[in-house]
Amino acid sequence: MNYPNDILYAKTHEWVKDQKDGTALIGISDFAQNALGDIVYIEFLCDDEDVVPKGEPICEVESVKASESVYAPISVRVLKVNSELEENEYKEVNKSCYKNGWLIKADILDKIQLNDLLDAQKYKEFCEKQEN
Repeated sequence: MNYPNDILYAKTHEWVKDQKDGTALIGISDFAQNALGDIVYIEFLCDDEDVVPKGEPICEVESVKASESVYAPISVRVLKVNSELEENEYKEVNKSCYKNGWLIKADILDKIQLNDLLDAQKYKEFCEKQEN
């Protein structure tokens, strides 16, 4: 599993990469994409300019194994959904979940909520406990 140090993680397996300009990229973690298997479809439940409160769904991810909701790990205003994922048949989420496989780019509405997320080491420990 890959746990980049410049990313924060939710216990629901979403990640947030603070872009240091008031925006963030959000996606699902390597742990989550690995558990789901090959992703075949993503239905975005938000559009550009939508405000999504922390804990509300941003999309549904369907894989060969399951269908799961992906939740906003922090409150955001959506700037862009990653429509390029559809063009690549969603394979980028499995191949490169932290780079090209991001789901949304958004304005961070409450930076204090970042404090509720786990750093890479704590998230790795959390995932290891789930595997046992």
